[in-house]
Amino acid sequence: MTLDTLDNRAYLCPIPADTIARLLGAISFGYGTFQLCMSLLPPSMLKLIHFLGFTGDRARGVEALMFCKTSRDMRAPLATLTLLWYHTIVRPFFSQNGLYSKSSLNAAKILLEDNDPEFGTSAFFLFFQGRVCRLQKQQLLDSSE
Repeated sequence: MTLDTLDNRAYLCPIPADTIARLLGAISFGYGTFQLCMSLLPPSMLKLIHFLGFTGDRARGVEALMFCKTSRDMRAPLATLTLLWYHTIVRPFFSQNGLYSKSSLNAAKILLEDNDPEFGTSAFFLFFQGRVCRLQKQQLLDSSE
């Protein structure tokens, strides 16, 4: 078989659009999770990571996970859980002076509301609903002081 016959065969049997969409969702999940985790490493580790050629861009990681969340891939619920983990656990943990961003809390609420019909009784989603309620209460207490 030559390279020309392989090229012709690819045109005769194209990959279905549904398969490509699922593949993009899967790649976005892996890329987004990797970028998000790399961005959370301490600066001393980041020097080594950058030396090896990797980067950690938090905004790109969140964008990729949001893209995966909207896909029909089986990793879409995992992307949603990863985003909930980021907005309800990571951001409050790394916040300075105990100030927690209202935008992250609102993003977590939107994620929970979007997935409530399908996963409303799931243990993980119930955990994150409780976490959002706790953060709301903490915000109210902090603002009243």
